[in-house]
Amino acid sequence: MRSKQIALKYLTSKISNPTMIFEDTNLFRLILPWAKDSARELFSSNPQKIFLISRLDSIAPIVNDYMLSRAQKMLKNARKKKNSLYFCLNNLQKTISWIIDRWINTFTNLTLNPDYRDYIDIKSTEQSIAKLFNINYYDCQSQLILNEFTQKQKLIQKLIKKIYPKFDLKKVDMTEFFMLCVEQNITLDNLIEVLNKEYTCK
Repeated sequence: MRSKQIALKYLTSKISNPTMIFEDTNLFRLILPWAKDSARELFSSNPQKIFLISRLDSIAPIVNDYMLSRAQKMLKNARKKKNSLYFCLNNLQKTISWIIDRWINTFTNLTLNPDYRDYIDIKSTEQSIAKLFNINYYDCQSQLILNEFTQKQKLIQKLIKKIYPKFDLKKVDMTEFFMLCVEQNITLDNLIEVLNKEYTCK
């Protein structure tokens, strides 16, 4: 059974009202991992998009945030414009299916469509991350770079939280933060070293 089918079967037992998905962030979040898995299956069956599988882990959190930030607006537009979502809202499975399809479509637009307003230039981003690690981009597989980036990002967030317990990390765009580090020639190792010293001194 494919991820989307499993999701429809599993989530219908967890959610009672389709419109509540867009009004309750926790309910909306339940669908996102299934959307990612569905995207993986879809991309793996399409030779032209199979390369996107290696981008899923790094880009999925961005797509999740993108979708979550627009959830209520999606519902509002559906009611106002009577779009495709509007005709799904009377059926829970159709609504969940619509969100999964929308997630995949958003991922594709963000990564493949340069004309899309919020398009992500993956190659440029990966090169910036490689620079942040003092790594030659062309000597490494980008996924390894991104994996290291993710691991160090978590460590940095953990250290910041320990040093400044009241600091709200949710208000920080970590990608922009790390790109600022690139501009200032600060590597993540430099940053971790400084944070470790500050934590030790506390």
